[in-house]
Amino acid sequence: MSVAPASVGGGIAGSAGGLGSGEVARLLLSPEAVDALIQREIQERRDAVALYLQLGRPEEARVLSAQVDVLLAL
Repeated sequence: MSVAPASVGGGIAGSAGGLGSGEVARLLLSPEAVDALIQREIQERRDAVALYLQLGRPEEARVLSAQVDVLLAL
């Protein structure tokens, strides 16, 4: 069962009608779930930094390292 609104006829075929009708309920995360998500993102970027350095791509590694710094500040 879909939570998306039913499509209506009109200017754009298959579009939903009414202000906000294209919205679906947002997933609410607990503080613990947010922290776990951030930690996973940090680890993925650290892994990618190591790989980029192995591949001789220091600029890409630098960009990801900067992203890690931002995530650590959250």
